[in-house]
Amino acid sequence: MDEIPAADHPAEVELLLPHAMLIPQETPFNPDSARNLLAANGTPAEPDETVVACEPCNGTVAIVAVNDRILQEIRAKCPDLRFSTPLSFQPRNTDGCVWLCLRGQLLFAKVYRQNVLQFAQVVPAASPEEIAYFVDRLAGIFPIAEYGLLPDGDDPRALRKEFGKRFGKILSCE
Repeated sequence: MDEIPAADHPAEVELLLPHAMLIPQETPFNPDSARNLLAANGTPAEPDETVVACEPCNGTVAIVAVNDRILQEIRAKCPDLRFSTPLSFQPRNTDGCVWLCLRGQLLFAKVYRQNVLQFAQVVPAASPEEIAYFVDRLAGIFPIAEYGLLPDGDDPRALRKEFGKRFGKILSCE
């Protein structure tokens, strides 16, 4: 927090947190119902977390649970905040694509078919074995051998090398 400079202009904070999901942009944001949505999604907010909405993107809004103390510290330095998350990212080519983005120990995943978002999830993924388990579960839902893998994040080459053979082709992230 000491490294974040104070700002008197709008600042964007990227949230790399596990309790996140996408909702349709036309859904009115209500912090109380957002907590219920996260719980129904299997990623409930903790009692000491506040649910915030990210900037709308491509017809969806990401909602993310943020620790109250950290949120207060950030707001003290930057009162005019906008939030974002990798879960809001949309690649250019979304025709038969699985986007996997490993950031730290979180895997952000989205599946697109015929340019329509079919699935979006954030999962803790501290090891290649955990990512492999997730990819195997994903293959039980979608025929990923027919999809292109779009690796992204901290080390997209490692994702491509480890999991690329499970997909029909490898796509490059813009």
